[in-house]
Amino acid sequence: MRASSRRLLLSEQAVNQLRVCRPGVLCLLALLCPAPLYADTSLSIGSAPAYPGSSVSVQALLKGVTNAVAAQFDLSFNENKVTSDGVLAGASLADHTVKSRLVAPGIRRVLIYSLNNSAITSTNRVIASLAFTLSPTEFVGSGPLAPANVTLADADASPVTPITLNSGQIFVRPANRRPDGVVDFFLPSEPDQKYLIQATTNFVHWDNILTNVAIANFMALVDMDGPNFPYRFYRSALFDAIIGGQIGGFLRSADGTVDFRITGLEGRAYTIQASTDLMIWADIGAAAATAGTIQFTDPNAAGFRQRFYRLKSAP
Repeated sequence: MRASSRRLLLSEQAVNQLRVCRPGVLCLLALLCPAPLYADTSLSIGSAPAYPGSSVSVQALLKGVTNAVAAQFDLSFNENKVTSDGVLAGASLADHTVKSRLVAPGIRRVLIYSLNNSAITSTNRVIASLAFTLSPTEFVGSGPLAPANVTLADADASPVTPITLNSGQIFVRPANRRPDGVVDFFLPSEPDQKYLIQATTNFVHWDNILTNVAIANFMALVDMDGPNFPYRFYRSALFDAIIGGQIGGFLRSADGTVDFRITGLEGRAYTIQASTDLMIWADIGAAAATAGTIQFTDPNAAGFRQRFYRLKSAP
């Protein structure tokens, strides 16, 4: 009984101690976590926008370490999309030297060290600025700029581990204003399609500024009037859809033939197409709007339960 009473008394004392330390959760955490907690160490490559053919720098950010004096890492990139132009020391590293070289296609190795074993004292510091040039034909992005094989060392050469790695990338911006105000821009397209390029400052009134026949999935364009506007927005539309003809005045005869009127630009030639499912289109005729209008007859319409029509501007 006495032993039991002593055990009960000790339990009550323990409870009283937790009550004295209220909130007790903090006391319990102190008992369970005697060692101090540190932020995760990470090396992150930043991201930046760039226009095709232009140069840009992204930053290498070291976070969560206060005792490292040296660092080395490899940075992989897609050399078909970007060119690595070199590395500069981060502005806050006054007593460190940065060296780099290409060790393999698409891989640049970066070495950062201090001859005086000076520590990287900040917990969130830019340790390097990495320069890239985006390919003139790249309209999507650089893909991952991925760090790997990272080594951080203390003054006594002990490694700092573990290290979380985060990739960056270069985003492609679709427009670039030159110093003289002329604007380079690109728009998506389909090869061999003719487009009308339009510009606006208010999304209400659009001005026709260019026509272009696409040869690839993007059109690289120039707005020479850019200096006359503080800003401008751009869009493209299929040339035929904007200035092509219109179909109307349908009449189905008793024998099943279909007549309709085409209104188009005077002198422009059109190809008439027909479809039963809006997916597969077949050329069924051609005509020129000699006086701005064309009267067209589809003699084969009787052979179809339904048929849709559209126009294409002939070459």
